[in-house]
Amino acid sequence: MSVTFVTAFYAIPNKYRALETYLQNLEKLIQTGVPILCYLDASLKEQGKALLKKYKNFKIPQYVTLDMSWIPENVILPTIRNEEKDTKEYLAVQLQKTWCLAEASKYVFTSHIAWIDAGIVHIFKEEASMKLYLEKIRNSNWPGEIICPGCMWLEAVAELYGEGKPYTMMTAICWRYLGGFLLGPTDAWPAFYENQTKCVKEHLPHLVWEVNYWAMLEQFKWYQADHNICMFENLMEFALPSA
Repeated sequence: MSVTFVTAFYAIPNKYRALETYLQNLEKLIQTGVPILCYLDASLKEQGKALLKKYKNFKIPQYVTLDMSWIPENVILPTIRNEEKDTKEYLAVQLQKTWCLAEASKYVFTSHIAWIDAGIVHIFKEEASMKLYLEKIRNSNWPGEIICPGCMWLEAVAELYGEGKPYTMMTAICWRYLGGFLLGPTDAWPAFYENQTKCVKEHLPHLVWEVNYWAMLEQFKWYQADHNICMFENLMEFALPSA
């Protein structure tokens, strides 16, 4: 095994999707059978205990609470967003991905760590294919760089929404990278977390999606994908021959 899968779930106020739906999606991910390390919200300890008892491939390295203290009172959110979903709490959660990866790198023994969204199954219709690809990813050898799927630049997003709007990295989402999955060497994550943190602080009081900061940093190996199973299918072109 060369890859450890890491995810997280923070129980923030959310009118977009019910808490129970998120937990059901997390359990479906666990049911793929691949080892999952999950940073779980401290308010969900009872649910966490139940999952730990039920699934041997599921581990909770620590229970977490979302830190919002670094976000200024005069925070400016993107003007082009889903106002129910893309709250300051939601954007802060997205930025926790690389913190979780950096934390996991302190005790993971595999050569690589992959981030996978806890609710990723909601974008896949092919759950059996997802299980198959996660097993392939887990048991393949990978190069020494961070790899992340993506689909379009900000200019392409502007074309989708039409003319006459101020599309910038601070006003609209940039799908240069997709945030649901990324894979990289275990020892690469602490440095990237620091780079992301610096980039976020430099742009405050504006606060945007994690993928926008990733596009600004441009430190990942990119491959073409979308919010579906090709996120995993197309990754396999980077797999190295077995030793």
